[in-house]
Amino acid sequence: MMIVCNNLDHRPSQMDGLHIDLWYKDFNILCDSGTYSYANNYDKQFTMTRNHNTVQVENLEQMKKVGQFLCYDWIRCKALKAETNEFSGILVSNNGRYTHYKNVTMTKYGFRILDNVKAKEEYQNCYLYLHTPYHTEIQNNKIIINDEKEFKCEIVFDNNVKIQKRNTFISLYYYEKIEATEIKIENKFKNRECEFAYEIKIKSNGG
Repeated sequence: MMIVCNNLDHRPSQMDGLHIDLWYKDFNILCDSGTYSYANNYDKQFTMTRNHNTVQVENLEQMKKVGQFLCYDWIRCKALKAETNEFSGILVSNNGRYTHYKNVTMTKYGFRILDNVKAKEEYQNCYLYLHTPYHTEIQNNKIIINDEKEFKCEIVFDNNVKIQKRNTFISLYYYEKIEATEIKIENKFKNRECEFAYEIKIKSNGG
């Protein structure tokens, strides 16, 4: 697993604070949406918060965006713990006036993850977005991502969340894009706090 936790000292380009990428062997199960192109307005979507595997508060971006490349009210990220089997970090968004805390712990078969959001303002909804190029099924509070020959990945949520999926695109190479699935997990704020607690388990299908 790769976790993005950069503290911005230069120009930012994407809303990817506390984004995760998940790999099994050579298979990028949970992936970044990519870049595609910097040349036209359509492809602005690839830079936005919902196109990364991270949390979004309402419809707010992590930062305010100006034009094709510029952002202001930059996020601040800090790794609180970064060890072989555990990571914890925090993101502060001035645009949304909230903090996003993430903890990732390695388990025998995958990872245990907690995303906790605390806001200074009243919000209704919080969303966790995940993206994958592989076949995806939803069963109540469980997401199943499957490659018939190689692996089966289960993402199981502790709390009662609403899970939806839709077709989208990801870009693995510049000016190339392929079909993929966007998974949207929704939870409600209570007392200005919202969290997603879930476990990722991966097993080989014998490939």
